[in-house]
Amino acid sequence: YPATKKCISCGYFRHHNTNNPSPIVSTLTCSSTLLGTDEEQRMNAINKSMENINVERISNKESKQNRLGVEKRSWANKRNSSSATSDRLWLKACQTLLDHCSLKTAFEYLIRGGDPTRQITIEDTQYLNHSHFQSIDLVGRTLKNLANITGQIEQFCKFETAFQQLIRQQKKLPHQRRVPANICNRINRMIQHFFHSYLKLRKVTDFQCYVLTEWFTAALPAEILDFSHRTQQQIFDDILDQQVQQGEKLF
Repeated sequence: YPATKKCISCGYFRHHNTNNPSPIVSTLTCSSTLLGTDEEQRMNAINKSMENINVERISNKESKQNRLGVEKRSWANKRNSSSATSDRLWLKACQTLLDHCSLKTAFEYLIRGGDPTRQITIEDTQYLNHSHFQSIDLVGRTLKNLANITGQIEQFCKFETAFQQLIRQQKKLPHQRRVPANICNRINRMIQHFFHSYLKLRKVTDFQCYVLTEWFTAALPAEILDFSHRTQQQIFDDILDQQVQQGEKLF
């Protein structure tokens, strides 16, 4: 202790008896008290910070899972709605052929990207009114087969010829290309995200120069397989830029 009778750190008073080695005891008490207090405060701070980190991680994980769940449900709803619309058109087209009605529904089904080679399944026969035919006779039939067995093959061939002419006219029209391709915004954003993650700014030169650190690969979503063949081909032509690839091969 210095000349004062009280420790400025712990407030411990000095004993008046000089024969008793109380200063050593008091010093030990002071240091141990301070060490214990500092250690407890440090451990409490660490525990609180770890608890906050764990709570933040759990909340981030839950929010991410909720966001992914919402996205999956929205995509599933979109796929179900599109497939349900196509199925309704398909069944309606089959029913009009069975009822000897107008073939406009069948033509609408083809115009909207329906598969002309789609065959009737056992499940489809449960929704069709086929009093003149047995279910086993309809399974595996296409629209053209139905038109043949119902005596409407001539009208169907006329509609089929008109549909093929319309497709050829659409192919002859000049295709407006966009840079980048704007056929699917979600795919474009995903590819741009992958591309920007590999771009690095080179600081050695006097001007700003971005370089690629390595080759990158962007995987297309599996929902593309649910589109019709014509839509898939258009997506691949725009995104993969097959025309430019063919030009590079020539050089």
